[in-house]
Amino acid sequence: MNISKEQGLLIRAIAIMMIVLYHFQYDMFGGILLVERGEGFISWISHSGTAVFLSICFIGVNVFFVLSGYGLMKKYKEKKHVKMMDMGKQTLKILIPYWIAHPLVHVIDWSLKNLQYHFGFIGYKTYFLGMHSFNQYIDSFFVFPRWFSNDGALAFVGTWWFVGVIIQFYLLFPFILKIFKKFKPINALLLCIGVSFLYRFIISVNTSASPIGVNEANIWLFVNFPARLSEFALGMYLASEVKFVNFKSKSLYGVLLILLGFVSLGNIYTMFVSDFLFALGAIILVYSITKSLKGHLEKVFSIIGRKSYLIYLYHEPTLKLLLKFIFPNLINS
Repeated sequence: MNISKEQGLLIRAIAIMMIVLYHFQYDMFGGILLVERGEGFISWISHSGTAVFLSICFIGVNVFFVLSGYGLMKKYKEKKHVKMMDMGKQTLKILIPYWIAHPLVHVIDWSLKNLQYHFGFIGYKTYFLGMHSFNQYIDSFFVFPRWFSNDGALAFVGTWWFVGVIIQFYLLFPFILKIFKKFKPINALLLCIGVSFLYRFIISVNTSASPIGVNEANIWLFVNFPARLSEFALGMYLASEVKFVNFKSKSLYGVLLILLGFVSLGNIYTMFVSDFLFALGAIILVYSITKSLKGHLEKVFSIIGRKSYLIYLYHEPTLKLLLKFIFPNLINS
């Protein structure tokens, strides 16, 4: 499979727009439209069409995991060795924007809370140092400690778990690449899928919750790398110059795989396969959609794709801050 640089930008654009839509419905309506994993397929289809569509949009994150594996595999598959310094540079590319966003978001949060107080939307004044404990600020800034603690996500940064997972992937990529070079790509993919599925199954059955972080799942389990290994490995497999389905003419397969993923979410004994089905189905479907983009629409999507990571960092904090100021009594606090 070959995804050109421009094609990759278009795919990123659609994926990030899906994620923004998903978080908009969650932030605007306090999660009342959210289709919870494990609640059952019949319960899922009983939701309104709008709720189902907006809930489906969370699979945009699966696309980004596949693209991460694809991009690194394309870049390093011909090299004999991958230096940790290279992975360090990759890590800094996502950490530096994160470190800029982290204090900026909290300053804006504090400022808008004071505006709310000034205009009478809330009856209490917020002090910056009192918004979170010192340890929470430090843990959040260093990504790993924050996500491997039981404190949960800080306000407005619930989506930033993605950064911690990507860092884990970058650090483990040299090892996974050796597996792909030692075995045939399909065998390496199956091995990674097996490890990921086993990990997710054990978590799902023993906690009666999903390893993707809902139904009160433990956050430490939520971000452990094995839970996402199958998606990264799929991207690496697609970048290994292997023959695969003609994505352009197989968009229906993508839809069916996504629907099958939702079916699997209806039971704790089957939900371990859901994210892999979402990833495979979504990359097929989104790839097909981008093939039909032409003219000005393609240019707009390309610009969005280039800014997708910054949009990822800032979209949910922006949504929550604006919605809390405009609809202080409506949305979830």
